[in-house]
Amino acid sequence: MGCFSSEIKRSAASHCDEKHAGRALLESARIRRSLASDPVLPMDVTPILESLNDAQRQAVTAAAAPTLVIAGAGSGKTRVLVHRAAWLISVEGISPQSM
Repeated sequence: MGCFSSEIKRSAASHCDEKHAGRALLESARIRRSLASDPVLPMDVTPILESLNDAQRQAVTAAAAPTLVIAGAGSGKTRVLVHRAAWLISVEGISPQSM
């Protein structure tokens, strides 16, 4: 008999409640372990931004949307692209697989 059957007997209903409560406790414990091993700390963005000039920094920190960078040869477009990826992953929380 499924837990969501329309004709649940009282004993079956209490069994389902216990079953769901057990699952909820296991999930709660998993989340607590995850938070304890990987706490969310404020991100230090200094390594991402410190080597960039003002124009590069503006391109790297732009809103999380497609961004066009137009610049001449040797101006640091590749550096901006790499630092932009690091920014989006580390600060904006974008998945690397979605880039």
